[in-house]
Amino acid sequence: MTPQKVLILTADFGYGHRSTANAIQEGLRHRYGTGVTTKILSIQDHPKVPFFARGKNSESYDELVKRVPNLYKMGYAFMDMPLPAAALESGLTVIYFEALYDEIKEFEPDVIVVTRESYLAPLWSVFAVTRLHVPVIAVVTDLGTVHRMWFNNVSDLTLVPNERVANLAVECGLVPSSILISGIPIYPHIALETRSPADIRESLGWQRDLLTVLVVSSPRVRNVMTAVRVLNHANFPIQIAVVAGGDEDVYTQLKATEWHVPAHVYDYVTNMPTMLCASDMVVGKAGGLMVTESLAAGLPLLMIDVIEGQETGNAEFVLENVVGARASTPLEIQETLYHWLCDGAKALYAMRDRARELGKADAALMAADAIYDASLKPERADETTEIKRDTLIKMLERFNINWR
Repeated sequence: MTPQKVLILTADFGYGHRSTANAIQEGLRHRYGTGVTTKILSIQDHPKVPFFARGKNSESYDELVKRVPNLYKMGYAFMDMPLPAAALESGLTVIYFEALYDEIKEFEPDVIVVTRESYLAPLWSVFAVTRLHVPVIAVVTDLGTVHRMWFNNVSDLTLVPNERVANLAVECGLVPSSILISGIPIYPHIALETRSPADIRESLGWQRDLLTVLVVSSPRVRNVMTAVRVLNHANFPIQIAVVAGGDEDVYTQLKATEWHVPAHVYDYVTNMPTMLCASDMVVGKAGGLMVTESLAAGLPLLMIDVIEGQETGNAEFVLENVVGARASTPLEIQETLYHWLCDGAKALYAMRDRARELGKADAALMAADAIYDASLKPERADETTEIKRDTLIKMLERFNINWR
């Protein structure tokens, strides 16, 4: 039997989109093995994407987020308004049209999975102009504050993390039957892990019976060293595992630290699900992936940084469900940790119980089933696109985009 071909479109703006794509790939492999062939693609790397939009652009994104967060917040809110969003979608269509069309023709996928909202409007235009259609599954990667570009009728199915985002999708025009509440796909390892936390800690070379705090950084996380210093000097009965996440400055500071508690320092890791399953709580930012993975592992999250606008909804979700807290100054961090860890860590373990109830550790497996089912459906033509086809062709020709 010929394997079903799954094209997964992602991007490297932050780690969440790429990690979600990888998790979906793992879910498909676990569920269907050789019955599927997958290709993960970041369209920004395609040679037909204009040079100014090519590459990861992650460094400029990191700098914008860390240095001018208020400007980023204002820009995010503005681009989520209907008219600016429509203008942005037109621009993205011009940028990505040829690259998307080439990849679809070459790979001939049975289904396309999108983990970055920027590709949905260009896909709609590709289908409208070329009169072809491949089933599309959109996978939303944030828990609350979700850009309207995620909700495009090109998607046969939109996977959302919770009821809050499902309602937002309906408000933006999607029909309820095209929405599936699945959670954000994360590596299936968390759902499939059977070892106890103590056994996992021992396998990692950590102390087996100490309460363990996992600190997760990246080049776009602020306040990491502030949190680490509090944990190192507050005389809590803990051990710390710190992942710099590729932030060279943080990693250098961590290696130079005089530790007063057992500490395990890493630059970049590929076994984050295992480390989560070995821990008792997480300290990090309110990214959709970080929040989702923490909850799936049953871990409360101390949010030391929030990208306002993009991550506001994630933070609100954590706070509303009482599975974490937000703190950034040394005093706020110390007060929060004290209340969590005093009295035998009663408050911490109560939050762990709630986190387990909220966490959707099997989201990647649910997504895999939906994607595989969609890959078996015949291509369909969307007659409503014919009305705008001539307009789209004129726009593409104006910018010398080859659409044939």
